[in-house]
Amino acid sequence: MDSIDPIAVSANIAEDYRRYLSSLISPQDPQLAEGLKKAIAAAATEGLTKGPYLEVTPPYATGATVRELIEEGTLTERFARFASDSFPLDRPVYKHQETAIRQITAGRNAIVATGTGSGKTESFLIPILNHLQKEASDDALTSGVRALLLYPMNALANDQLKRLRQMLADTPEITFGRYTGETLEEASQAEKKFRAQHPGERRLPNELLSREEMRANPPHILLTNYAMLEYLLLRPKDMDLFESESNTWKFLVVDEAHVYDGATGAEVAFLIRRLRERVKAVDSLQYIATSATVGNDLDRAADFAKSLFGAPFAGNTDVVTATRLPWGTNEVWGRLTTADLADRFSDTDLINAAKRRGSSATSLHDALAGEATLAETVQLASEKPRTLKEVLNRIGPDSDITAADLRDLVSMAARTIDANGVPLLSAKYHLFARATEGAFTCLSPSGPHVGLARQERCSECAWSVFEIAACQKCGGTYFAGTIQAGEGGRRYFVPKISVSEAVTWLSIDVSTDSSEQSDLEDEDDVVLDNDAVGNVQSDRVTLCGQCGLIDPAGASACTNPECGNTAMTRVLRVNNPGSVVKKCLQCGAQGERTIRRFESGNDASVSVLTTSLYQAMPAASIEEQGDRPGGGRKLLVFSDSRQQAAYFAPYLERTYGRFAQRRVLHAAVGRAFFEGIPAAASDIASVTRKLADDAAFFEATDTPLAKQTATETWLQTELNGLDERISLEGVGLVAWAMRPPTDMAVLAPLRNLGFSDIEALDLLQELVRTLRTQGALSALPQVNLKDEAFEPRLGPIYVRGTGSDSKRKVLSWEPTSNRNRRSDYLRKVFEARGLDLRRVDEILRGIWRMLERRDGPLSHWLTVGPTGALGMIYQLDVNAVQGETLTQESKLFKCSVCTRLAHRSVSGVCLAYRCGGKLVEWELPPEKHDDSHYRALYRGLKPIPLTAMEHTAQWSSDKAAIIQQDFIAGRTNVLSCSTTFELGVDVGDLQSVLLKNVPPTVSNYIQRAGRAGRRLDNAALVVTYAQRRSHDLTSYANPAMIIAGTVRPPVVPIDNPRIAQRHLFSIAFAAFFREQFQSRGETYPQVEHFFGPDDLGKTAASRVKPWLSARPSAVIDAVSQVLDASIAHAPELKWENWTKELFDLLDSVSTDHTDEMAVYDAAAEAAYAAKQGGYGDRLDRTKKTLQKKDLLGFLANRNLLPKYGFPVDTVDMRTSASGTDVATQLDLSRDLSQAIFEYAPGAKLVAGGYLWQSVGVARKAGKENESKFFRICKNCDRYSESLERDEAPCAECGDSDAGMPHKYVEPRFGFIGEGGKQRPGDSPPRVSWRGQTRLASDGVVADTLTGKFPGGEVASTTLERAFMVRLNNGSTDSGFRICNFCGFGMDSKTPWPTGHTNPMNSRPCTGGYSVQALAHKFQTDVARFEFPFSWGDQKDVQNIARSVMYAVLNGAANSLQISPNNIDATITQLSSKKATINIVDTVPGGAGYAKLIAKSIVAVLTSALDIVSRCECGRETSCYMCLRSYSNQRFHDDLSRGLAQDFLERVLLSSPGASSTQNPGAGAAPVTAEKLDAWDEAIMWGIDGIGDLAVHLRNREVSAPIVGTDLGPNNEWVLELSWPEEKVCVVTDMDSERDAWLVEQGWKTFSALAEDDLERLSLSIADALNV
Repeated sequence: MDSIDPIAVSANIAEDYRRYLSSLISPQDPQLAEGLKKAIAAAATEGLTKGPYLEVTPPYATGATVRELIEEGTLTERFARFASDSFPLDRPVYKHQETAIRQITAGRNAIVATGTGSGKTESFLIPILNHLQKEASDDALTSGVRALLLYPMNALANDQLKRLRQMLADTPEITFGRYTGETLEEASQAEKKFRAQHPGERRLPNELLSREEMRANPPHILLTNYAMLEYLLLRPKDMDLFESESNTWKFLVVDEAHVYDGATGAEVAFLIRRLRERVKAVDSLQYIATSATVGNDLDRAADFAKSLFGAPFAGNTDVVTATRLPWGTNEVWGRLTTADLADRFSDTDLINAAKRRGSSATSLHDALAGEATLAETVQLASEKPRTLKEVLNRIGPDSDITAADLRDLVSMAARTIDANGVPLLSAKYHLFARATEGAFTCLSPSGPHVGLARQERCSECAWSVFEIAACQKCGGTYFAGTIQAGEGGRRYFVPKISVSEAVTWLSIDVSTDSSEQSDLEDEDDVVLDNDAVGNVQSDRVTLCGQCGLIDPAGASACTNPECGNTAMTRVLRVNNPGSVVKKCLQCGAQGERTIRRFESGNDASVSVLTTSLYQAMPAASIEEQGDRPGGGRKLLVFSDSRQQAAYFAPYLERTYGRFAQRRVLHAAVGRAFFEGIPAAASDIASVTRKLADDAAFFEATDTPLAKQTATETWLQTELNGLDERISLEGVGLVAWAMRPPTDMAVLAPLRNLGFSDIEALDLLQELVRTLRTQGALSALPQVNLKDEAFEPRLGPIYVRGTGSDSKRKVLSWEPTSNRNRRSDYLRKVFEARGLDLRRVDEILRGIWRMLERRDGPLSHWLTVGPTGALGMIYQLDVNAVQGETLTQESKLFKCSVCTRLAHRSVSGVCLAYRCGGKLVEWELPPEKHDDSHYRALYRGLKPIPLTAMEHTAQWSSDKAAIIQQDFIAGRTNVLSCSTTFELGVDVGDLQSVLLKNVPPTVSNYIQRAGRAGRRLDNAALVVTYAQRRSHDLTSYANPAMIIAGTVRPPVVPIDNPRIAQRHLFSIAFAAFFREQFQSRGETYPQVEHFFGPDDLGKTAASRVKPWLSARPSAVIDAVSQVLDASIAHAPELKWENWTKELFDLLDSVSTDHTDEMAVYDAAAEAAYAAKQGGYGDRLDRTKKTLQKKDLLGFLANRNLLPKYGFPVDTVDMRTSASGTDVATQLDLSRDLSQAIFEYAPGAKLVAGGYLWQSVGVARKAGKENESKFFRICKNCDRYSESLERDEAPCAECGDSDAGMPHKYVEPRFGFIGEGGKQRPGDSPPRVSWRGQTRLASDGVVADTLTGKFPGGEVASTTLERAFMVRLNNGSTDSGFRICNFCGFGMDSKTPWPTGHTNPMNSRPCTGGYSVQALAHKFQTDVARFEFPFSWGDQKDVQNIARSVMYAVLNGAANSLQISPNNIDATITQLSSKKATINIVDTVPGGAGYAKLIAKSIVAVLTSALDIVSRCECGRETSCYMCLRSYSNQRFHDDLSRGLAQDFLERVLLSSPGASSTQNPGAGAAPVTAEKLDAWDEAIMWGIDGIGDLAVHLRNREVSAPIVGTDLGPNNEWVLELSWPEEKVCVVTDMDSERDAWLVEQGWKTFSALAEDDLERLSLSIADALNV
């Protein structure tokens, strides 16, 4: 397989992204258009993309050979039986592998914490196999499990299985087996499956393939995942795996241990304790963990393992880290030159060139190992990721190589190996791109000054700034913003936009008269748009560009006495448009996306990046390609959000597919042009099919008819002009026309008006073109005009002379009311030629008569439609359509106003509706210099097909496994996944991965990036897109910190009683199932077996309570051994409490199941009675599906069994009644905190490539969801709730107007959804997050710490068992209307219908409704920060509090590497004398994050200040880089980074306010101000780790350092903190040259990067300074 060129690919991606942004909007105002172009160019120069950064990792050091370990006695002699070609005994193992082998064989626990590809598996597998061979030599190798290898997912277990087959092929005495959900029950079935999956491969006799084989003879090595281990412990049939006469269990291996963080870590920790108790191996088990990312602090890594396993670990002895070879062990002989690299044709040429330069090496490996440029590159790029330009600037001055040469050197070093098969180095490139905030402009006389950063005041002229939008059809200019009230009743327009305020839209008023709005409408659009937009009401007002004043009276001078501007701008204020303007006030065009802001959009932008990257990827080798689509290309696209991942797959496949189709169509039009005659549509379709077939666009099983249908549909959609502006015709690449008449006499009437024959024919062509682009075109033979490809204009569409009919989709040639695009165009032509406008209608009518004549020269242009009540109706005849490609020699035109392109010009009149621009001659630019994104795609895109699939937790496990295998096999090209592929799954030879957002932690980034380049002999490329949110853009500012930053060790909150309780449930169920099996011989594999009645009407579930109430000793003993002392006495874990909770839950679930079955029975019976047999059958099948569900999975989903990090309060959105195939493959479940938004009534989501909509809240017969009244005080923001309506004054501030009480409901029975028939559109479904998190009760204080700052002491308290409420108040803060009878629901903004359908049974319902918010109330931990002073000014108190709150929340997420989804924040008492913030752990029961945040107060607050002081937006506002996020939309208008900065400076700085004018870029030397002391400078510098270190040092009364000292022979280095007299300094990066020089000069250097414990580091620095 060829390799991608990371440098060239990165440059192409950056250029494609810039070109895409340039094509987003095209304002018709030339100055504005030019300003936007310059702003994009400036942004591209300053950093729309960054990189690529080269990351180089030196090879691992090697140690002893396996044979040497055998000879010295570390391994038994029988270990030699494993020798094979794939496992040679004389090949050295890595040094860290040798260390791990010695440690584990000596009986010690171990954490193998080495990088990806470091051979962690061999580190534990060799000792395990050695133990088994020792038993064999002692004749003690009986059946029974010796080692359990625990994996987080099946794919990893499958990878290990392949390795075991290789190693154990010749050692039949050692048995092994994989027991997962994929393992079949019977041996014969498993054998058959093995042979089908591995044709020609020998089945090893020692591999146990089936469950029955493993139960009969438990394997020595058992592979499983943690979810299956839970099942194994529960199922009585699997007892023999754990219970044997002799205790055989010896090893427990936990692979990818870093995954077990937070709630997942606690779940698995309890599982391990239960396993240990079950196998009676409390003292004999040996514990091994492996991970590439458990952190750099060995002691903390050992603490993590100790919590996970409940066993002793020591950081200095039990944590095995990698030992890497220092570069330079080979003597440096000199440098290769550019000429040497250019003249090479083989490795031998390069070896000889090296010899000429002084090398004595005889192999390429040894030659490159001594090459000076490569040695320096490795040194520089292994210290920290660097760009090649940065590397070239640092290597010796005697080097003449270029960036391309350096790339080649790195590539060669990555693929060359030594005698032991070790590559010279491992390399990876990292490219970053960022989202844009929007486009903003001022209207000053010196402007417009356009920028891409959110501001309220122009940085150049101080005039107001407005957000730009433009019409996609005419380029008309719009501004989007919000109206704010000012003094004297004046109102101001500002660009602060959020969903809490209605968006105000202004349109530049270009009208010269007072024409009515109705004149805007194109009658054709009105007829064909089923959701036709009525007249958009607007007012003519004037806008002051200086202060933003809106004057409704239309004054020409500003009336703001503080302004004085005398030149107001005339604008139209759109009345009540909503979040989008659906009709342009300047041209009348209408549609959801007609008016577009300059928003790059996450999906569109990532699609651009993905397309560029995918196009650059080489195909698989010829022998591997087969019939795989796209030549076997494979690309992983990661997203943190499952909805983003789910939407992106169909979006990418559709948009890329359309571009690729246009590329093929463009080529086909050119190929079909024959003998100077433009190509007929039928010929173009045939050639398109041939080209598409050659490019493998079709499945191997597609029939010729299917291929013809597909290509004709492609062509038909292009001819219909569905997205006219970016079509082949719209970008000037293809000219479509009707075949000209042979008899030109028909043009006589137009000749009489002064038109030449060419002009007359062009006029006719343009007039009928308006029909074609509205879809009034007959279908090609195999085209179905009702296909979804023709959305939103499904056909067929017809035309007749006069009289339109919207219902039947008939256009009128002549306008029947105002005007249509034909009359508009003809009128403009008449005006341009000075003709009598009164004759426009007459001429238009006459032209129709010419067309309609069946015996006339133009009769071939129209085909007659079906006759009926409408009379004669017509379509343009597709057989008369011709096409030809346009080139630089073609005559083309461009409109001077709307910039539309045309290949015909009649009197210079623009053909766009209502556009008054003139067509001027325009030349198609050369392909290499074309700035049009779409034209570049259609001309240069390689015709490579692409298939994309979603891989998220929304699929059922079976379907997800199929999708995964399809990707690994190359049958799917792009896999859009959430975090499902993050772990060490071997997905083959991936050359690149793309991250749709910056992962939440360094560990996540390393894991995702590690999917690329695992089996390649070349450098891989990782592309990351930084979305508009604080974490992403902060990481974008300093990519090195996410590429190679400090990894936070996982947290295992073993003291979470909620999690522990479910494990006690599991202990009880396991013991009950064993007892039932032994006493009754019964097992309960399916739901109906356990909850369904037996012959006596009793259920197995009903026997649990009396059995457990007898307190069986097996359960009592297990509970005592599983619970740690730290949690054993929690109230929730007392016997009477946890058993009562179990009984209540089990009773509830049992009743729910019985009721649900009854509902299906009744519905099916009703369907049969109504003679709806098909629907009744479907309901019956659904019921049986539910009955046959796996019992244990069912119990877990109902919170009766452990969830392993999955949400504990999950609810479903049921879709099974939709009747679609995809519905049966989905598993739509969400944590209730998210479900109240994503599944709220009316909400839409994407799953399985289709749209689904929630239609209501699920109900249970005889049960009610819990509901309460709640209030939020308008004065102090205090939250309170009660069972009854409470209208008393606020208990906190005493305010009598404490806010009207509302009511919430907890929808714990889930939601009902419908859909699965419609594909998602061009925009993802919008979820309006009008939510907030509130503290309902404080809980208990667990710990309190104090942080000392110049502004006073800040207390950080950990609260346990606090109750939080997350609320969704609906899109307008008015809640949801929910039927009191059936649960049908909708947002309150939608009027309640007179009747509706019961979503549970599809029957009519006439129930009334109540208005309620949706809520999730849960118990968790809270970190509370209490500041030494109040929030301040009562006027801005809420804005200050919220701004600081979100700054601190983002500071916690960024500094501690916590996913923003796992924490939230709230304020409890605005009126308190001490400002207080509560940061909430959003995992019910707590995942340990609150404790981590509370004890990291310094890092959190300094990070928060850095976020708000470094942002590029205006101080008076906020953006997604600092304070805004998706979840705080309701408060966007209230958030000001300046308010947050001022408050935090008051806390952290000794001179608050002095930094207001300072805003140096992160990493640049700070600007010194007299008022800013050295400690404040350090805090404000923005260097990671320096700010919080400065706080610690100041508290130790260390003398103030010099900040940002330039030092070195030529002052080439910057020391972050230094004390020159003592020669002590602090740095934050690795630089061997600098460090060596500092040692020579007698300096003592401390690294803030290498030390995770800043308290300890500050103490060391203080000691060095003799403090």
